[in-house]
Amino acid sequence: MSVNTKKVKQNKPTAKPNPGKSSVAAPQANPMLKYGILTAVLIVTFICFHNSLSNQFTNWDDGYYVVKNQYIKSFSAANLKMMMFHDITNNYYHPLTMLSLAANYHFSGLNPSSYYLTNIFIHLLNTCLVFWLVILLFNAMAKAGYRVVKEVYWLAGVCALLHGIHPMHVESVSWISERKDVLYTLFYFAGLISYMFYVRDKKIKYYLIVVLLFILSMLSKPMALVFPLSLFAIDFLLKRKNLKTLFLEKAPLLAVSIIGGIITFKLAAGGGSVTSFSALPFTYRILFASYGYTMYLVKFLFPFNLSAFYPYPELATNIPLPSMFYAMPVTAILLGLIPFYFKLKKKENLFRITLFGLGFYLFNILFVLQFVSAGGVIMADRYSYVSYFGLIFMVVYLLNEWQSSNPKLKYAVVGILSGVSLLFSVLCLQRTKVWHDGESLWTDVLSKYPGPGSQIAYMNMGDFYADKGDTANAFKNYNILEGMHTRFPTVYKNLADIYAMRGQTDKALAEYATAISCNDSLYTIYLDRAVTYNKMNRFDLAIRDYGEVIKYDPNEAMNYLLRGNDEMQIQAYNLAVADYLHYLQLQPTSSEVMYNLSLAYHSQGNNADALKYALMAQNAGYKLPDGYLNILK
Repeated sequence: MSVNTKKVKQNKPTAKPNPGKSSVAAPQANPMLKYGILTAVLIVTFICFHNSLSNQFTNWDDGYYVVKNQYIKSFSAANLKMMMFHDITNNYYHPLTMLSLAANYHFSGLNPSSYYLTNIFIHLLNTCLVFWLVILLFNAMAKAGYRVVKEVYWLAGVCALLHGIHPMHVESVSWISERKDVLYTLFYFAGLISYMFYVRDKKIKYYLIVVLLFILSMLSKPMALVFPLSLFAIDFLLKRKNLKTLFLEKAPLLAVSIIGGIITFKLAAGGGSVTSFSALPFTYRILFASYGYTMYLVKFLFPFNLSAFYPYPELATNIPLPSMFYAMPVTAILLGLIPFYFKLKKKENLFRITLFGLGFYLFNILFVLQFVSAGGVIMADRYSYVSYFGLIFMVVYLLNEWQSSNPKLKYAVVGILSGVSLLFSVLCLQRTKVWHDGESLWTDVLSKYPGPGSQIAYMNMGDFYADKGDTANAFKNYNILEGMHTRFPTVYKNLADIYAMRGQTDKALAEYATAISCNDSLYTIYLDRAVTYNKMNRFDLAIRDYGEVIKYDPNEAMNYLLRGNDEMQIQAYNLAVADYLHYLQLQPTSSEVMYNLSLAYHSQGNNADALKYALMAQNAGYKLPDGYLNILK
């Protein structure tokens, strides 16, 4: 009997996966899948926004930011100083946004397609960053003890697609003035990604990059000041528990945030963007904040009846708010309690996921919930651009958990996401057309909110027609506002201008008087009324109004010329001489005014000075009347 001495090969036991140590490795074996999904998302997103490339400038802030903003028209040292160190839009301090708009102007002037293309490009970059951030979050969550998700690239693609095509995000992309929204988000999301690398590798270089990106985000739009709170939300999601370390990490960021917040509030208050705390009762602030919190959530799921302008309800002391406002605090609290349902069910991971999603959402709309009333609207689509990331991530994760727990539901979940994506794509595509120009924009607003709360919409619609020379339609919109007893002085001024053009001077003067009663320091009212008085040959009254204009705008040379001309009409030659001389101090090369000054001196009997300025006018290219010099000699 022989013995087989050949060793039998022993199979080593297979190690069981440890969720606390796992990483999401399965998708990384197929990088082409990752890039294929991302490419498809970017193509769909671009298609949804391509109509914006044919849009025009709107008459809502685009004038302040681009069309009438002289500081972006060149990169001179003086302009760079103004863009970098001053609030040149009378709105917020966002120098990087203004520099980006200046770069657009440098290369394409006032061609709006360039500005829209830049917005879309940055939006596509942000969509890429969402894709990357979701992958990093899933990898980090696996290491923190969450279930390993094998469909990471697909889930990241869904999150990126929903960010890219959500109809609520159209305002941020298809409105040139909201360049600040897409730009601050670029640095914001990049900062979150850098923070993920810092959490993973604990390398100081990543932390320094986080600080830098946060500052760049703040310099693009001050809404980035909540960035440290978003980092705390990520810490909670990833189960980082050393509170002392977490707060020490955030200390420099919180310091930047506080300083930026103080500067922002002061500038916004000075520019009239923030109303006084006494303007609204505290109870109203709670009701409006609860309304905003709830309605942003509603429009996340059902983005219908969107508007560029959501007016406040009527705030008369003897009229209660609509009943739904009183239900909003309870609704908001109930929605905020959703995570604690999972806590009671002892589903710790789902508790953290939902609290992260709702927390990230709340943090990023916290300062636009109208606790401090800003902007004249109760909510705005653009404020969803960053905040919806938390909701998107939460919903996609929960749907995946749902279908993972019951594989039979997989096709149902895929069907739901496909249907929602198709619907959002169509709504997004349609919404971009609303932003084509001022007429399409305000027509859409007024079709949804035609009441007194939309006075700004009527005014901007009237201004749009007035700029186009369509005085009939401009008059129609201004007249509606007059019927609402608006307190916008420019409405009455513009009505007065139209009456004056029609030769209805009595009505024009009545409208000018109403405009002044609304705001007696708006010098353009006095200027237009002075021109009207001039046409009526009421030179004395015109001179009085030019005096008001000069009091508020003493460095505009034309005001002195116009007043001097009227002073000549009433033979106030000494006053005319003074005004013409003042004009030449501001504009020393005007040959026409040199001649006018010569006439004024001649009318005084001062032919020596009259001859002096006549010769100066002639040397500057002015053609003197035949024989005029001989008269003076």
